Amino acid sequence: MVDPRNETTLSELLCEYNQFIRRDYLSNLKSFSSCKCSASPLTIKILKIKVLTTSNTSTFYTYILNALGSLCNSIAYIIHSTETALHLYIALRNDREDLNNISLLKNGLLATFPGSQVKEIPYNKVHPLLEYLFSSHLNNFISAASLSPSTTNTLSPLDTLIKLMKGEKYTALFLAQPMCPPDAYSLLNNLYTLYNNLVPFRQFTHNFTRGLSKGGSTTNSTAHTDSNSNACTNTTGNSFSQSQTHYDTFTPSASLPISEERFLNISVANNHANSCTTSCNTLCAECITSSHSEARTISTASNSSTSTGEAQNFGIENKCVLDALSVLNNLITNFNAGDASPIFCFAAYFLSPLAETATRAAYTYTGLTRSESPILLPSFVNNWACSEENSSYLLSCFSQLNHPCFTKSDSQSLVTASIPINSTQLFEAVNLSLQPNTSTNNTSALT
Repeated sequence: MVDPRNETTLSELLCEYNQFIRRDYLSNLKSFSSCKCSASPLTIKILKIKVLTTSNTSTFYTYILNALGSLCNSIAYIIHSTETALHLYIALRNDREDLNNISLLKNGLLATFPGSQVKEIPYNKVHPLLEYLFSSHLNNFISAASLSPSTTNTLSPLDTLIKLMKGEKYTALFLAQPMCPPDAYSLLNNLYTLYNNLVPFRQFTHNFTRGLSKGGSTTNSTAHTDSNSNACTNTTGNSFSQSQTHYDTFTPSASLPISEERFLNISVANNHANSCTTSCNTLCAECITSSHSEARTISTASNSSTSTGEAQNFGIENKCVLDALSVLNNLITNFNAGDASPIFCFAAYFLSPLAETATRAAYTYTGLTRSESPILLPSFVNNWACSEENSSYLLSCFSQLNHPCFTKSDSQSLVTASIPINSTQLFEAVNLSLQPNTSTNNTSALT
């Protein structure tokens, strides 16, 4: 039976894993060509968070995120930080005007975080505000963080980021776009298929046998036979035979008629016969038989056998396959929790007048989303200067709450800086639990 596991199949599966799951192409997203941004969405609504309280039931907010995602709302948290103030906005983008999803978000926030103060930005000021926050006049550098937030952190990454970047000038966009159900189903199906294909390669069993066997046999046989025989026969014979006959006639022949045509001849004669036979036979037979028989048999048998055997059985675990299976299992568990929660495409973008500020914010937030346990997926940071060709396209996408799209040069497929996450991960990525400024006021004022 031929083992279907071979190096070629394993290499193809690991390559598929690196492209489809690890998304190694995100390490060099800057080198890809940008695509045209989609048309301006029909509806973008924004809430400005003036006061945000803490809550022991903040995890209930994931239900609000699930509801918004199932209604095809893109969810964006926007932080605009200056030297003296911090502004927090939550924006929704939906192409349907008949759905008043901003009320769902507002009521969910107030119910989950009692005492919070939120204000809806007038619709005619929404686009000017977004154009200002993501303008090239305000920002000179862009950093994109592609990451999969951990759900085991004890501190809020966003809360910690705000404290660590206090007084810095930057604008942060945390954008989550829900997958449509067919794409989500296809993603989950691909995870199952890749997992099942990699399982046979997690361990290889090797059998080693070494043996030495020697055997020999020698047989010698000799036979000798002599036989002599003589025979002689002599036969001598003589035979003589003589016969004489003599006839004497005493009367002449007389003829007597018997009938008219028949006659009888009568005569008197004397017949004298003399026979003499002489026979002499001599038989001489001589038989001399001489026989000599001699048989000799010599037989030699020799048999020698030597046998030595050694067998080893051992298994080798493939570290790459084991790690891949662990990641795939975690992703399947996250995306198949059984609560019909949507899957979001998530990425964080940081813009600043200074390159060091945007880069520091991206790497700080990326580090804060990790935990001591193995992360689900690797994180990537890509940087662009606003003087580069793609920068205007990136800023245009941000103002429309879209993930910028890029074309891979090798396959012409479209990719973004986003990574699929579930609603629990999204909550951990954007949750704010700012501590109160005083012991008597359980609120944090956000200008």
